[in-house]
Amino acid sequence: MKTGYSPFEQYATDGRLQGPWTDLYALGATLYRAVCGITPPEATLRVADDRMQPAVDAAVGTYRKGFLAAIDACLRPSHADRPQSVAALRPVLLHDASADRLAPTRKVPAAPPVPASGPRPGKRRWAIVAAAIAVVAGVSGGLTYSHWQDQERRRTEEARKRADMEAGQRRLAAERAEREQVAELRAQEERRRRTEEEARSRADAEARRLEQEKRAAEARAAEERRLQQEADNRARQQREVALREEQRRQTIAAMQRPIDNLFSSWRALDADAYVAQWAPGAVKVDRKAGTTKTIDQLAGERRRFFQQLSRVQADYRVQYRGMNGNAGSFDVAYTMTFHYRNGRSFTESACEDYVIENRDGVWLIVRNEDYKPCS
Repeated sequence: MKTGYSPFEQYATDGRLQGPWTDLYALGATLYRAVCGITPPEATLRVADDRMQPAVDAAVGTYRKGFLAAIDACLRPSHADRPQSVAALRPVLLHDASADRLAPTRKVPAAPPVPASGPRPGKRRWAIVAAAIAVVAGVSGGLTYSHWQDQERRRTEEARKRADMEAGQRRLAAERAEREQVAELRAQEERRRRTEEEARSRADAEARRLEQEKRAAEARAAEERRLQQEADNRARQQREVALREEQRRQTIAAMQRPIDNLFSSWRALDADAYVAQWAPGAVKVDRKAGTTKTIDQLAGERRRFFQQLSRVQADYRVQYRGMNGNAGSFDVAYTMTFHYRNGRSFTESACEDYVIENRDGVWLIVRNEDYKPCS
């Protein structure tokens, strides 16, 4: 392929659209180059946007209109619009009778043709045109013979394919008949074997049935005993789990009671009840103030603070975290509103944790860390 001289169908991998009209496109491009001085645009561009100036416009007044129209007919982008053979092209290329039929039906604006490099004497141009016309005569015989060879080759190939297909069909039919015969013989043998087996099966059926019924009864009795034992074990385990869970729930509730009592003492403004929830030597860490105080230090502050208040609103949420030895840990998130006797009030929300320990059978607070980040 060569740019400007190859038609659009030659760019396809499938050559079924190629024929004599393909060669006529190359001939038309050669003549166009001879009479106009420029190579036609690439065929792939012309299919979607054909801007090539027709030869009848580019070389008007220089050659016969019919001759130029024949060149334009050979260069049509669609193969179906070109002359389909040299025989169809010859009369319009060499005579002027078909000029109107082959002339293009549209005008494409284009720049004036650019002359080829070097001098272009008139004699040389007529020599190129004459040579192209001679090519038409030579190509006519070559394409006719090539077309005949292609037809003969196709007919031979089609005949061979038909013969192969018929032979294959006969072979498949014979193989199918043989398979059907073998299948029928196997079916007969299978029916005979099945009849004999059924006869032997009926002879043993009653004995097997009785033995199976006996074994089934024994298996049912054993399964019932096993299921009953499993049910008893599950019931016992469930009672034990429920008992442990109830004991755990009661223990957590007992451990949480000092925290509940602590917030109740805030609501009741009962400083003695507040202090009673702490174990001797208990510690309170105030992360906001950066202080650590024992309950003995804290007791006096709480009594003085309670005397300044008229009432306290306290809402809190407790989350049990687990046991560590004899102590339980809790997280608490709270919101408290303090109302002073002088009418002033303020609200704060924070998170804290408590460590509750059993001291001589009584759960008491041994450590409290206030103003921790809420999780």
